[in-house]
Amino acid sequence: MTAIRRAIVLLCKAQIGIAAIAMVLMMLQICADAALRTMFSSTVPGTLEIVSFYYMVSVVFLPLAYIQLHRGHVIIELFTAGLGPRTNAAIDGIVYVLATLAMGYFTMAAIEKAMAMTQLGEFVLGVILVFTWPARWLVVAGTGLMSIVYAMSAIEEFAVAFGKNDPDQNTPAHGTAH
Repeated sequence: MTAIRRAIVLLCKAQIGIAAIAMVLMMLQICADAALRTMFSSTVPGTLEIVSFYYMVSVVFLPLAYIQLHRGHVIIELFTAGLGPRTNAAIDGIVYVLATLAMGYFTMAAIEKAMAMTQLGEFVLGVILVFTWPARWLVVAGTGLMSIVYAMSAIEEFAVAFGKNDPDQNTPAHGTAH
């Protein structure tokens, strides 16, 4: 699984890199729009549409898998804090299987919507025409990779639960950031 894990990690890094670029571009475009509005009573055409449909979608959905890869999502251990590592790993594995199924379902719904909007050529007409259907595929990319990371996390947690080390390393997967 080492090669698969490396490929998943690489995809996660690529998506968070794209999200970081989107955040910088969003900041630059909003600052340029504000400066033009203040100094020249003008705007950067399409700022609202591009920020809403591209930059924000990228910033929200693309980092999800990377955050999960590093176990950065909020977890509450109120009832499991006193349990042993193998029991916690088994519980986490079950949770990750459920999360894989839920996120997989969300991804399938996003794919259906993206395909429909791609076929229709979805767009928004503001000051300029902005095609919005490509942004639908950003949601698919973010949720799809997160589903894969949840599945990988489940496998790693079950490996710990059944007394095996992390499949890729000599340290347990539970609670570590790789």
